[in-house]
Amino acid sequence: QAFERLDKDSTLFAQTQSLEQAVSEAKGIMDKGQGNYSAASWKAFCEAYQKACEASKTVIGYDLAAALSKLNTAKNGLTTGTAAQALRAPTGVKAVSKPTGDVVVTFQKVEHASSYDIYRQSVKIASVTGTSYTDAKAPAGKSSTYTVIAVSSDPNYKNSAASAGAGVTMLKKVTKLKVKAQKGGAKITFKKVKGAKKYLIYRASGKNGPYKKVKALKAKQTSFVDKKLKKGKYYYKVVVQKGKLYSPAVISKRVSVKK
Repeated sequence: QAFERLDKDSTLFAQTQSLEQAVSEAKGIMDKGQGNYSAASWKAFCEAYQKACEASKTVIGYDLAAALSKLNTAKNGLTTGTAAQALRAPTGVKAVSKPTGDVVVTFQKVEHASSYDIYRQSVKIASVTGTSYTDAKAPAGKSSTYTVIAVSSDPNYKNSAASAGAGVTMLKKVTKLKVKAQKGGAKITFKKVKGAKKYLIYRASGKNGPYKKVKALKAKQTSFVDKKLKKGKYYYKVVVQKGKLYSPAVISKRVSVKK
């Protein structure tokens, strides 16, 4: 029994020494980083290295021979991968102002892209997984240019260059918007905007909508009474229109209507 125990201890010592040496050599590779190794082979090597480190420190309860074998297999399996390929820049980018006061940006899908970063005037404003984005905060009274960058979660690909820009012009928005409750309704007033052809009035029961258009006023009209409302709390927003151009929406304060 004594000889059997000694033999087991000698085997364990030898396995421990071999594993520690293999871990030390693997650490030298880890310290240099992935470099040109392929993503898949590098991931397998990192996982084997972590398990081998745990086994060499703890010993008891670990199959040292198996840990050593897996580490050596992963190290020998490291292969040089190709350099990350840049995604194709999104095409077909369009930015269109809508009667709701928003700007809708659309573009074509890019192969291998997992998401898209949306930029307005070179400033990132959103990240989306689909091929459209609605901007509710476009600046009033000026033109803006939107660009899109394709992003991939696959390490074999890197972000695309920025797309060609798509421009849109927003009209000046109304000022001094006021809403006052009346019996069974609400009166909306605002200051006239030079050059406006119409004012689109929307109503919602919550500040974030959804909003329903209730009236389109002519250029000279700057007030409107929304009648026959049910008792409740409402929000209004006003959008300036001139042809196919629109302003950002201006949202009123909440108004409480009583019967």
